[in-house]
Amino acid sequence: ALDGLDLCVAEGSCFGLLGPNGAGKTTAVSILTTLARPDSGSATVLGEDSQSLSPRTRARVAYLAEGHPFYPWMSVNEAIKFARAFYPHWNDRFLSEILNHFNISPRAKFGRLSNGQRAQVSLALALAPDPEPPGAGPPGAEPKEGAEAAPSADPLELIDRLIAAEMP
Repeated sequence: ALDGLDLCVAEGSCFGLLGPNGAGKTTAVSILTTLARPDSGSATVLGEDSQSLSPRTRARVAYLAEGHPFYPWMSVNEAIKFARAFYPHWNDRFLSEILNHFNISPRAKFGRLSNGQRAQVSLALALAPDPEPPGAGPPGAEPKEGAEAAPSADPLELIDRLIAAEMP
């Protein structure tokens, strides 16, 4: 589905891929996150070949899977414990604030959550490892001046403010 993509995203920017079904959006993201190999050409993420990303670089990128694949018998808390094991940095406070904002109990089973609630849990799990906000630098680095440090009551507002703080 993907043919001849040439893409460069500037540091400090936030972007999305838009296009009709079959245009290659999912394929492009899959290649960038090592979930698929390109038939030809290459891709880099934060200066590294996308097919051999270091754990440090992987931790700097958030990926929100399409379809929110969770086992129906699994609780939100079980998914948190499972996901946390893969990341060196994890922000439990921020994760809790996101779940509380959406009124989702950690004891809730995925089989009883709506599609929207599963998407909200996916968002929380994607942000809990403290991926790098656009232009912020690697985990452990000092935040750039003006960057929001404390979680907001509204996670989407926080994301907006993080991006806005990085824009000139």
